[in-house]
Amino acid sequence: MTTPNRYHSALLVTLALANPALADDRDSKDEKGTEKITVLGRQLHELDTTVDNGVLGQGSILNTPFSVTSVSEQELKERQVNDLDTLFARDASVSILGGGYNNWGSNMSIRGLALDYTNSFKLNGLAFQNFSGEMPYDIFERIDVLKGATGFMYGFAAPGGIVNYVTKKARGDVLSVDVGYRSDSILSAHVDAGTRFGESDKYGLRANVSAADGDTNTDGGHVRRNTAALAFDANLTDSLKWTLDLIYDDRDVDNVTSWMFTSLLSSDSTLPEPVDGSRNLSAKGSFEDAKNITGMTSLTWQASDNWQIKADYSHAENNTRWVKTLNYLVNSDGDLRVRVYDQAFDTDFDTAQLMAVGELDTGAVHHKWVSGVSYQKTTSYRTDTPSKYVFWLTDTSDPSTYDNLYSPNPQSYTSEFVENNEKGYYVRQRSAFVSDTLAFGRKWDLLLGLRHIQYDSVNYLSSGEEYSTNANTPTVALMFKPWQGTTFYGSYVEALEEGGIVSSSYANADEMLDPLKSKQYELGAKVERARWFASVAAYRIERGAAYGNSENIYVQDGKSLYDGVEFDAKLQLSEAWSLHSNLMHLDSRYDDTGPDSTVQGNDVEAAPNWQAALGLSYLVPAIPGLAVNAGAKYYGARYLDAENNWKLPDYTLFDASLRYETQLWHKPLTLRGTLTNLTDKKYWATDGSEGLRIGQPREVALNASLSF
Repeated sequence: MTTPNRYHSALLVTLALANPALADDRDSKDEKGTEKITVLGRQLHELDTTVDNGVLGQGSILNTPFSVTSVSEQELKERQVNDLDTLFARDASVSILGGGYNNWGSNMSIRGLALDYTNSFKLNGLAFQNFSGEMPYDIFERIDVLKGATGFMYGFAAPGGIVNYVTKKARGDVLSVDVGYRSDSILSAHVDAGTRFGESDKYGLRANVSAADGDTNTDGGHVRRNTAALAFDANLTDSLKWTLDLIYDDRDVDNVTSWMFTSLLSSDSTLPEPVDGSRNLSAKGSFEDAKNITGMTSLTWQASDNWQIKADYSHAENNTRWVKTLNYLVNSDGDLRVRVYDQAFDTDFDTAQLMAVGELDTGAVHHKWVSGVSYQKTTSYRTDTPSKYVFWLTDTSDPSTYDNLYSPNPQSYTSEFVENNEKGYYVRQRSAFVSDTLAFGRKWDLLLGLRHIQYDSVNYLSSGEEYSTNANTPTVALMFKPWQGTTFYGSYVEALEEGGIVSSSYANADEMLDPLKSKQYELGAKVERARWFASVAAYRIERGAAYGNSENIYVQDGKSLYDGVEFDAKLQLSEAWSLHSNLMHLDSRYDDTGPDSTVQGNDVEAAPNWQAALGLSYLVPAIPGLAVNAGAKYYGARYLDAENNWKLPDYTLFDASLRYETQLWHKPLTLRGTLTNLTDKKYWATDGSEGLRIGQPREVALNASLSF
């Protein structure tokens, strides 16, 4: 494994910090030779957080040989998370490609690589179809992010990483009610109730119900949402446990905001200046109605002290009905041609997995063995003929029908949709996997893993075009733990991802592309002490390249390279003050493209060179129960397109929040207020594929939560 030389110094700095002799939570021995240990401030234990690592099972962040972060339920509440921008406001490696009330709002990238909505998102470790809109964050106890290629752990997935949403479970008696307000006039209510019952608390039940309704922070936008989630578990015997999760989520957004595509803009044109984030360029009558129903169950048998067998099954249905506006920039003055995307998109998603995990010793070597099989099937249904659902509202011969970025003249549209859905595509994945983590004493661990995948797909949008392939995706990782709370690691991963279906903005729309291969090399270190933690990772990702060429055809050609380094640290400055910092540097480029390619050596689109995040928290001593938080995230400049014609400027967004804990009727009451995009910054973001997105405007959120 090789790592670029310029990253070695970052690893050496962390190595120096890792030495316990330098840690600030230890004092020297006293005059009698007795060791004194003084703990200053609050214990962090951030790296002790247990996360899901796919078929490797659960483990702490510290003992995972990959770059992992986790957003806790407390953080979700503190920042009043309702979209990906606020969810990842403290993570520099993450860029958001879709807005909260935007077309395809779930899009995001990690390490400069866009995730795919079919395989990159997990619910309790199992894949689900995260196709439309934002998640209902009220129902989750934490959100884990495993960065980089994850081929062995999860099978097919984009090499940027995996986002795993973990639902709330019954830990004990819980009952809370909260109400909220969000600009412009969204009102919300949420009830969270849970208990354990039966002999020895063998049964657990947790229910979350929430609703929201009101005008969004974009012109003419309106959202309605109803969510219900139920988690049940039962200890059927001393060795057999059953879990069941049911989730219903219905989210409707009127006048959903639109991206702007650049395929009609000449390469010598400059990009227009950004506009206020409340600007909405959607056609009057546009909407996105999405209904998601998910059921998942698990049966875990503790066969012995050292062996466990687990069976999981999940079924998810996504039913989306939309009228979306597709705006195309014509010139630097902001003139727009407008298309309408009038369609239904339904998806059935099934996942099953059987896994055995065990531990055994062979001489001086301890083994943690994992083996299993998995099955995944996706079937989508779409309106049968593209000409029926994608068409222009504007007339090329009549510029008066154009819309304009600075002087909006939105078209009106009444849906003419006729329910006539046919199969869009069918994808089946079958795989078998095995791994062995060998522990050589207490300091060295070696992970060896291999997954074999059989992939089959049928694209009914292209006259039933079929594709089939199989591949092996190995992983190797070495961990060294010289001191308690310290891990150094090196890892190698290969991965496959679906090539996907070409979007409607390209000339070869609806073409299903072949899977892409990628390789990842990573070196890292993780250190935690009583008052601080730090982690650093240096990596190279080699991925098959896919981009829109100069003829507006989306092609697969050559490879894209991503050399990067990530740094994450938190310091408890005192009982009152804590500081969290996060940094990513990334060097991306196209390589080994064909002789006629115009992108060889170019930066990969939508991949920034630098990003950074900073958070500061203060517990106000003079006012018990009051906490103030402030933060900033710097988004580095990035090219909009693979041709590197247009470069989006950098920008910084600021946020602030406060929390006040008191009592009402002798019950705990928590009041929260947050401000995002504090300065109401105007900026351009990107959709990750040559499209512009108007930046999110300033938003105010208030919440009151009463616990019983």
